[in-house]
Amino acid sequence: MEHNQSHSFEKAVIIIAHGSRLQQTADEMDELVKKLRKSMSDALVIPAFMELQQPDLNTSLKKAVDQGIKSISILPLFFFTGRHMRDDIPAQVEEAKSLYPDCEISMSPCIGHTDEFVEALKRSVISL
Repeated sequence: MEHNQSHSFEKAVIIIAHGSRLQQTADEMDELVKKLRKSMSDALVIPAFMELQQPDLNTSLKKAVDQGIKSISILPLFFFTGRHMRDDIPAQVEEAKSLYPDCEISMSPCIGHTDEFVEALKRSVISL
């Protein structure tokens, strides 16, 4: 999925999910990225997957750096601290920081640890 705006960005947000063998997962990620791009016009929003689908995190990081972006935020779409959040993603982030020392790369905590996520769950339950 390519970004349809033709101007340069100063920052990027990489949305990373687990990945699946189901095409529906990639389609849903594409829809989420489209929505975020509309609401975050100042950032390049790039998808990534840990397993089974592409692009992987390293590919998405390289895409951002190749476009001259100097600030990258990684937003993992994981509810809890499992293996990917504890080991895999932090290791890849540290490796990327070494590969791209002129780029500020940060990683958000599990989305399940945020107050906003708890509020979204509460709103979903109330609307049932």
